[in-house]
Amino acid sequence: MITRSTNNYYNNEDIIIINKAIAKDDISASDISIENITNIVINGSNYINNFNIIGKGSYGKIYKFTNTINKNDSYVIKEYIDKIDYVKDKLISMILYNINRNHNINLNIIKSYWNDHNMITIMDGYSGDLYNLIYREKFLYYNPIDIFLQISKSISTLYSNEVYYCDLKLSNILFNIKNNDIECILGDIGGIYFKKNCKFTNIFADKTLEGNFIMLKPLRNVQNYCLVGISLEIDTDYSNIGYAQVSDELIKIVNMTTIFKVLSIENNVTTILSESGNKFILDKLCINLDHAVFTFPHKLNSAGIINFQPKMKDKEIDHILVNNIFQSLGVFLLELLFNSDFNLRHEVINELFDKSKAKILHHIGYKARLTQYKKDILINILFGGNKTNGLINSEYVDYPSFINQLESINKQVLLLEDYIV
Repeated sequence: MITRSTNNYYNNEDIIIINKAIAKDDISASDISIENITNIVINGSNYINNFNIIGKGSYGKIYKFTNTINKNDSYVIKEYIDKIDYVKDKLISMILYNINRNHNINLNIIKSYWNDHNMITIMDGYSGDLYNLIYREKFLYYNPIDIFLQISKSISTLYSNEVYYCDLKLSNILFNIKNNDIECILGDIGGIYFKKNCKFTNIFADKTLEGNFIMLKPLRNVQNYCLVGISLEIDTDYSNIGYAQVSDELIKIVNMTTIFKVLSIENNVTTILSESGNKFILDKLCINLDHAVFTFPHKLNSAGIINFQPKMKDKEIDHILVNNIFQSLGVFLLELLFNSDFNLRHEVINELFDKSKAKILHHIGYKARLTQYKKDILINILFGGNKTNGLINSEYVDYPSFINQLESINKQVLLLEDYIV
């Protein structure tokens, strides 16, 4: 039975891990791979590991532990492969906890365990993600505008605290079902970045978080392309923030995360973005392809590392980040509306940078079969009206005004029984 853990930053749950392979009290001397954990006990309730992998990626695996009495009550345990991902997730979670006290934005980390053998975190449970919900064709029961409003509020709350969520896509939106209502939260907090000198950069006594670089994140697919990846990355020394076992080598590796890997500038930018979108990026960034400072051969194979040097002022950076987030919200809304036809959805998304309103409206009318009134609502969100800015064509969008507009729209939508797409 293992009872020792790292500092508990969030809750005071009484957590016991039952390990079928090794029963030692000192976690630092034990290998507690998730595959060896049969169950966990939190506040006297027993949660069974049914070995259901609900998430898998380059970071590792996520397992679901279900309450033996109430199947809707669960926790998840994330097992990390890379120390970089572990440290970054833990650090960002510690910061977001200050925001989450009043807003349920992302999953809370309940406890974490870290030693030479183990890197795992216990987090709040969730039912699934929107991508798989749509894939299972159960999405029709829920109002897409309501979901859109929930996510917009979360992003707005982060932004008001000078924090940016830069990886918005269906698979990163997690949900729980309560009383037949869907509650959505942001997943993958590794896509969260902090404005330089924001109020959370002094959260630790002697250390600060600063975004010292402007990065072009790897662009994985079309649905994520409009983020264009201009974001602020964390660059910090992790040695004095509660990780006594962090080695100098690890600190150096973690600091290397300020240099993002990009497989190919041609494949990842110019062929995905439209001409105007590509010009938008290249006009703002000075790209030095020869400045490959760090390499990770075991991860990148033949790929290189590209360092992007900023030539913008802080106000310009903030302006661009806001525009990118809003354009990604526009894509997210279209993804919700065109949930059952991914090919058609990509056709629509491909028009966004060129702002081809006529083509987008044609697809909206064809696929969603909206009445003119409903179409007007959507037009207002995407392109704006006489007194409002839209997500797609605006140079700058005011978050509070936009959220108020969405709330008003949502009230109207809820009156329409046949609105659900």
